[in-house]
Amino acid sequence: MTRAGTAALPSRWVKPSREGLRVEIPARYPSYTVALLSAWMAAWAAAVIFIALGWLGVIAARVPPVPVWIVFVLVFMAAGAFVAWHLAWVLRGREVVELKDGALSISRGIGPWRGRPMTFPWSGVRDLRTGSFRRDVIYPSWGRRFVGKGDAYLTFTSGGREHHFARGLSQVEAGELVELLRARASDELE
Repeated sequence: MTRAGTAALPSRWVKPSREGLRVEIPARYPSYTVALLSAWMAAWAAAVIFIALGWLGVIAARVPPVPVWIVFVLVFMAAGAFVAWHLAWVLRGREVVELKDGALSISRGIGPWRGRPMTFPWSGVRDLRTGSFRRDVIYPSWGRRFVGKGDAYLTFTSGGREHHFARGLSQVEAGELVELLRARASDELE
């Protein structure tokens, strides 16, 4: 049986069972990220209130022609929705990696909601290893596909395509996760 935790992977992430292995990797970002996104959301909410009050005529404001106003509001609302989604990911996002019934499954979610998993038969998973962004001059370290600010990730080949997951881990965490998955897979095959 695979052990519950390792030196770098906290035991609360690793959930072994008779059926398989489940690793829940929470999104981990510096506290200033939450502070900046929260400040942006507060300013955005205040701006939305002032726009609505001006449009309703409660406060004196010069309202542009309707087509311009509609485009502005739609773009402004979309920007606010994106930042709200990113804040939700930073606060409650997680990536779930499961190995059970001979399949590797990877999904992402925010809070209780989980997206549709990408599932790969373990027999088709080749060259499971760690990768690193360390040598990349520029890489996108934001968004829902990253769980933190580390420079490592896991990668494998299946069906002739390369797949990446657990982006943003430390090198040690990524290495231990690879070892854990390989050990559990060999336990299942025995």
